[in-house]
Amino acid sequence: MVKPLASEQTGDRQLNQIQDNIKSATNTLRSSPFGDGNLVKSIAMVPGTVTVNHGLGRAIQGFIVVRYQVTAGTIPSAIVEVSNPSTLGITIDTTKQVVLGATNIGVADVWFW
Repeated sequence: MVKPLASEQTGDRQLNQIQDNIKSATNTLRSSPFGDGNLVKSIAMVPGTVTVNHGLGRAIQGFIVVRYQVTAGTIPSAIVEVSNPSTLGITIDTTKQVVLGATNIGVADVWFW
């Protein structure tokens, strides 16, 4: 999550304006659903399902794979959220975990929001 920017008003008008502009830009980022997220690195993906601790403290709104590593000659995996893991006999706490499905072996870095 992007934390609020603390600013200190000084006697320098230009410095104050720079701080105000930076604060405005970070507030825009903070109001975006992507700004309230968490990057989980090095998720070992295997064919089938993987339970991931997303670290948000609430159910996810979405995710994006930001990096995916495979060994040479391996086709990158398609990664999807399993929307109802209980149908597979998997019980999770959605405020802490998500179940992802993959088609191939690889290592993923995923941004959850």
